[in-house]
Amino acid sequence: MKETNTSQEVSRSLISITNMSTCCKVLEIIFNRELTGIPFSDFECDVLTSYNEGKSKIEGPNFKNVSQKYISDQIKLLKKLDFIENSQLTPLGKKVASRCANGEYDSIVSYHFFRKFYQSTTFYRDTISKIREGKYTLDEVIEKISQLHGLNNSATPKLKQWIQDLNFTFKEGNVIKFDPSFEKKALEWDSLSELYSFLLSLKLNQETSQERNLYSEIDLNFFNGTVSNFIISKIIMKMNGDNYLTIIRGKFDIHYIKINESIPVVNITLQKYLFDVA
Repeated sequence: MKETNTSQEVSRSLISITNMSTCCKVLEIIFNRELTGIPFSDFECDVLTSYNEGKSKIEGPNFKNVSQKYISDQIKLLKKLDFIENSQLTPLGKKVASRCANGEYDSIVSYHFFRKFYQSTTFYRDTISKIREGKYTLDEVIEKISQLHGLNNSATPKLKQWIQDLNFTFKEGNVIKFDPSFEKKALEWDSLSELYSFLLSLKLNQETSQERNLYSEIDLNFFNGTVSNFIISKIIMKMNGDNYLTIIRGKFDIHYIKINESIPVVNITLQKYLFDVA
């Protein structure tokens, strides 16, 4: 599978001119065309025509056609997020597009957008970090991130809108917090084979890895920001108990992780691996 270039950042300007519903509709249009087997004659122009025709049927004569640039911007974002490659859906793009029926999107769609935004957007990762602190309102979080990263008047409200549309938070009074049910679902959707691949990549780099580094690296490279330190610790302790790795206490109470043997990959989720007592 093609690896995502994590150094290819989603820009401030790009997030300020895209939105969830249009991106999902674009994915749906491409998905339906691929199902017919009829190739695009002009990819972006054909997507634009289908989009305007579909919206016009729904909204009637008051609908004003969107521009080619508007659709091109959505496609550019979807390419950055690894949903589209050239003029075709990637395997991940197909998975997401198949759930975007009639312009709707569900929690799995939100989860994949979340992961890709986290992986490719510095100011988005900082936003998630602020939300995880559970001390601020959404407006306060957005204001702090805008000041930190110099977001303009267009990017600021669109970042807020993306957070609301992705639906991974809840409010406690006025304070915004990360929804633990979203985290649980994320764990269920990640496969054990993905964890195995990640651990192998650690072993290739070095014999041991400091646990304190896992709290940043595993978060970025594998879970992409969806899983808390508590869950990461649970995974590590479970694997230690199964003799897949060994936790070694080093100087100054720094823990090191040494990978012992390859993990037999079976078709189960991390959720099942961690919590199934059978």
